[in-house]
Amino acid sequence: MKILCVALLLTVHTSSLVGAVNQPLVINLWSGVPPGDQGIKLGPESDRFQEGDKLIAGRKIIKLANVSQPQIAVYRPVPEKDTGAAVIVAPGGGYHILAYDLEGTEVAEWLNGIGVTGIVLKYRVPARDPERRHEAAVQDAQRAISMVRSRAKEWQIDPRRIGILGFSAGGHTAGMTALLHSQRSYEPQDATDRISCRPDFAALIYPGGFVERGKHELREEVSVPENVPPFFFAHAFDDRVTVQSSLLLASALKKAGVSASLHIYPSGGHGYGLRQTHEAVTTWPDRCEEWMRSHDLLDTGRLVQRYTSAWDRQQPLPALSSLDEDADLDLAYRIQRRWVGATLDDLGGVKGAAVTPGGQKFLKLKEPLGAILRGNGRFEAKDKPVLKLKDWPGLKIETEIGLVIGQPIDREPRSLNDFKKRVRAVIPVIELPAGRWTPNGGANAVDLAAVNVTSAAYIVGEPIDPRTVDPRKTKISLHKNGRELHTATGEDCWNGPWETGLWLSKFALRQGITLKPGQIITCGALGKIQPGSRGRFKAEYGNLGTIEFTLR
Repeated sequence: MKILCVALLLTVHTSSLVGAVNQPLVINLWSGVPPGDQGIKLGPESDRFQEGDKLIAGRKIIKLANVSQPQIAVYRPVPEKDTGAAVIVAPGGGYHILAYDLEGTEVAEWLNGIGVTGIVLKYRVPARDPERRHEAAVQDAQRAISMVRSRAKEWQIDPRRIGILGFSAGGHTAGMTALLHSQRSYEPQDATDRISCRPDFAALIYPGGFVERGKHELREEVSVPENVPPFFFAHAFDDRVTVQSSLLLASALKKAGVSASLHIYPSGGHGYGLRQTHEAVTTWPDRCEEWMRSHDLLDTGRLVQRYTSAWDRQQPLPALSSLDEDADLDLAYRIQRRWVGATLDDLGGVKGAAVTPGGQKFLKLKEPLGAILRGNGRFEAKDKPVLKLKDWPGLKIETEIGLVIGQPIDREPRSLNDFKKRVRAVIPVIELPAGRWTPNGGANAVDLAAVNVTSAAYIVGEPIDPRTVDPRKTKISLHKNGRELHTATGEDCWNGPWETGLWLSKFALRQGITLKPGQIITCGALGKIQPGSRGRFKAEYGNLGTIEFTLR
């Protein structure tokens, strides 16, 4: 596809951009006629602002009309501030015009100030279909997200931290783009359209269009599917564009279990953009920045990108303490949460680390470390799995005891007995962590916690009724080609397997995870952690059975 790049948006825009942000890279979204625009004829693109039109915070605005060539304008922050996050900005204008500076370039300037790449979306207006006014705009937004993600490496953007922010009709566009993330609204045009158009987060500022005029319910086409990203809303109660658009959509997100931050102010009207007035609603950018930080989209984003990039390239993972000398366990867990949230396809449960007295003494800990278990790495012992070492650089072998969840753990268990009631089985587990990492001097808890999400696979044995066994008494031995490598017992586990499982269930809740039936808690390595090497392995767990597997 041939992409046209130009130095300026339009002559009419130039004066508004000087002194605001650096001149952007401007790219046409479509190589030919946009979908559905065959036969559409508009007048020339122009600024419709006229003397006597309403001023916003005492200043004029650009009212860009007759957009038939959709584009994105990419504004980069200065390198020393760049977090690697990016936001596509959809200006409002009732699907008639685009408030291009008020809700576009000025927003990019603010985003650059907090270290985010601002990408202003010039989508098609006026609306092509009066019955589905958002359709062309959503097509342009979906194309923009895929295009930005396709060039993430070139622009030094994290492909897992690309959001969308919209105002008024642009807020409707942003919201529908997030809700329709799995339904591309046009036939794929080229390789760009094979890349995901799902935004990783969505911010809607005084959005309209989600509610039928005069009604108090969402439009029929507005529904919340699976895997919807987190939302942020800001709206004034006296807005002529009904606040119900934000309230009802936020309520629907809540029912679907989607994270949403809702900010409703008593007054302020509509169409203020980022321009400060005496109204409290114009402080919404501060709340939005706080929300982005709370989702680790800014502060830890660049650090997370270092880990995900190394993992994707099968390179050694960095030591967190070498990247941030002030790093602590809280930061390590925030990075872990963001890393897993960005790459996890299926949650298998949670796992422990540093659960033996020797490991905790070495790492100067008084309790275990926790991490996430990837569901797509699960193998069943009954299949006697065979794994290829070349697929898992740095593979290691750990013998562990696991607990299978029987009832959801959506609140902190009141006691050990309460926790036990939520476990339906005890199982033997072989965990196979992968990945190489570069310690910063000697190994420490902070560095280990940050990288402790790298389980390539884990093998689970047959479930045993927990009423019939005491996992503390389980004796474990691991053999390779008939030669014993190590022995261990459930008593080696910190305070015991049940107590470790209870601690890990609380860890999961702190990480925002509800453990569900069928997911498991693995209680950490018991016995020496063995390097992965070619051979046939047999782990005997006494009263819990046997696991056999082969590494090639």
